[in-house]
Amino acid sequence: MAKFAAALLVLCLVFVAAVQVPQVHAVDVYGDCLPGCLKACVKDNGYTFCEMKCDTDCFNKEIEIQVPKVHADVYGDCLPDCLKGCEKDNGYTFCEMKCDTDCFNKDFDSRLNKAPTQAPSSDE
Repeated sequence: MAKFAAALLVLCLVFVAAVQVPQVHAVDVYGDCLPGCLKACVKDNGYTFCEMKCDTDCFNKEIEIQVPKVHADVYGDCLPDCLKGCEKDNGYTFCEMKCDTDCFNKDFDSRLNKAPTQAPSSDE
């Protein structure tokens, strides 16, 4: 039984080694981007905000390099315009999340050739 277990282990190791695909000269854009972005951002903002912002920014940079056919900003001018119009009392994080959701829904609806759906009002 021990020989069978050893043979099975060797077989599994050979299989894993054969299936594993080596990465050829991959450029780590995210890893190169993140430390510098965090260092620059933390000077004026909190760490959690910077971590979320830099994670998104660096991820988008890596995607743009790896998949150049994909346009990173599918919302066009919707997001910047929405952020400008968002009430300052709510805070940037709330406005960013709200505008991201609203612009996503608007973009999704336009792709389905539908009129934009209206969100239910908060007083219902």
